[in-house]
Amino acid sequence: MTIGNQIKLLRQAKGLTQRDLADALFISFQAVSSWERQQSQPTADMLMTIIEKYQLPSDFFMTPTSIQKTTQEKEQILRGFLESLKYCAHTQPSYEIIAQFANLPCTIIHQHFPDYDALVNQLMMSVDEQIKPIVETHLLAHDDLITTFSTYMAPRLYAEREKLHLLYTRPYLRETWLHFIKLRYQQLIAQCQPNPIATTYLLDVLITFISVWLSDAHPEPLAAFQQRIAQLTHVPIQSWSK
Repeated sequence: MTIGNQIKLLRQAKGLTQRDLADALFISFQAVSSWERQQSQPTADMLMTIIEKYQLPSDFFMTPTSIQKTTQEKEQILRGFLESLKYCAHTQPSYEIIAQFANLPCTIIHQHFPDYDALVNQLMMSVDEQIKPIVETHLLAHDDLITTFSTYMAPRLYAEREKLHLLYTRPYLRETWLHFIKLRYQQLIAQCQPNPIATTYLLDVLITFISVWLSDAHPEPLAAFQQRIAQLTHVPIQSWSK
């Protein structure tokens, strides 16, 4: 269904004439008529105005094609962002630099990510979505935490090591990433370790292990890291908070 058809159906469902809708949007009724006859399309700002005015879902005007296009553009932006991080060791890359690596106009980046925090958060979510579900599955099955970390989480971390290395070593991202990880995993760990002090110890220790490991441009092989974890955590977890 086209956007013009959606607007027409919405207008009719609200019992509005083209002039009624035009008056509500402070535009001419000819503009509404043009939309409905597929002769022109409303701007993105106008679509947002319609969504807000009539309290519609934020994706009301998203067609399968536009959803696919949006997804592709966001993935392209994130790839460009990651690539730009390799060349911006000390200062965060501007949207102009990211646009060059993403091969997209700055306006498209601003459209999907209005501010830098939104872009950073999306990058972190995209990295962690490859890791957290595996950890969550095993912890909720009451698997031992260290076993879960070493056997199931570490391989995923190692697979994502290039991205994680950037998050741990870029000074303008590191603290945000560490805060993000603590918030994401604190509640999860607390479910299998009810002692709040032990939970804090566990989280800080595991984050330190990962940070030291992946901050190295050439981290030790996975098997060596797993062996190191086994050596360092031979003391029962239950005694950590005593």
